[in-house]
Amino acid sequence: MYAIEDTGLSDWFALRGGSNWASIEGPRGEWEQIAAGLEARKGVFFKRCAAAWDMAASVKMWSPRNAAGPSDYVELAAAEADALAKQIRQFLAAHPAPEPTAME
Repeated sequence: MYAIEDTGLSDWFALRGGSNWASIEGPRGEWEQIAAGLEARKGVFFKRCAAAWDMAASVKMWSPRNAAGPSDYVELAAAEADALAKQIRQFLAAHPAPEPTAME
């Protein structure tokens, strides 16, 4: 099972789980769009996280920046993608965005 996790960096999260760790990571806004793309069965592409559907049957997720080769991705069945989208939304709701700091 894959899940989004806190990386310890401010407002920066990563996908973890399974045997193929593909360095899929990014900020809150990108993960919100990844969740929406998973739910809508649409591809979403960013520098460090991307998702592309194969005829709505499965989705491949990878990091365009960190991928070491053509097999450096995770593939999820549609039901797994739905569960991941739900988990991403729940995780982000439980981890509110940090308050902006004043510039000195």
